[in-house]
Amino acid sequence: MEFSAEQNVNAPPEFVFARATDIDFFKNLARERGLSMMPTEAFTVIRPGVGWKLIGEARGRQINHEILVEDYEPEFAFAVSTQHRGIKVFIAVEIEKRGNKKCRLYVDLNATAKGIGAKLALKAAQLTGNKLQQKFRRSVRRSAQWLENEYNRSA
Repeated sequence: MEFSAEQNVNAPPEFVFARATDIDFFKNLARERGLSMMPTEAFTVIRPGVGWKLIGEARGRQINHEILVEDYEPEFAFAVSTQHRGIKVFIAVEIEKRGNKKCRLYVDLNATAKGIGAKLALKAAQLTGNKLQQKFRRSVRRSAQWLENEYNRSA
């Protein structure tokens, strides 16, 4: 199952990349939701192969995910993956410069399943038709708006 979205952002690409890869922001976001986010190894620079464990309880379910950096090209692109209950999710983000204070954000999500239960879950999700794609695009649009607001606040 694949989803794609692209969105213009009225903020410099360097700012967008820095915010999109701000680990402290994601740790705080996880903490607000009752989760803890810990690195799987000690590192000082984000690079392919490093990762984080996301542990806790959210919406009545126990969460135990490992998020792994698959690709990291500073100020240009990054990709992460996670796997849960036989479903592997790969998310790639690319930032294209469109001027001094503008860029375009490309986000792709690819989910693959291993095992019958996971394949059935993905098939059921596919049957919802366009609704999941619309939700995905709306989420990317909200993220772009948040990035613009953050930039305007900091300027």
